[in-house]
Amino acid sequence: MPFYTRLFVKTSLVYAVLAVGLLALTDLASLLRWNNFSPYQTALHLFLVGWVLQLIIGIAYWMFPKYTRERPRGYDSLMALSYGALNLGLVLRLAVEPVPTFWVAPWARTVFAISSVAQWLGLLAFVVNMSLRIKVK
Repeated sequence: MPFYTRLFVKTSLVYAVLAVGLLALTDLASLLRWNNFSPYQTALHLFLVGWVLQLIIGIAYWMFPKYTRERPRGYDSLMALSYGALNLGLVLRLAVEPVPTFWVAPWARTVFAISSVAQWLGLLAFVVNMSLRIKVK
């Protein structure tokens, strides 16, 4: 199994645990009537991007057709960029998304935007790498 497949799959499992833990925390906050605390959107994002998307990326990287004999998986640099940008974006989102529920923080919007752009770039790097591996015969 390729290195980046293992890395994406293992990381996706960590995000799955975090997402379900945040969902449990959301239910607990509701039970305790902590009206200003709801990490539900963060949990949903960690679940969909952190677990589902990264699991799909890891398996697709492994299973897609080979690019060339010299570069069977395409460009590792694009996968490194994809992994780094996706996870940087997720960590930034995890850190800043709950902030506006407690106080108004103008800097949080900037960090939130950086988070979104980083995730988009990470996905774009993956798409470029995989598109090279899809050939018409």
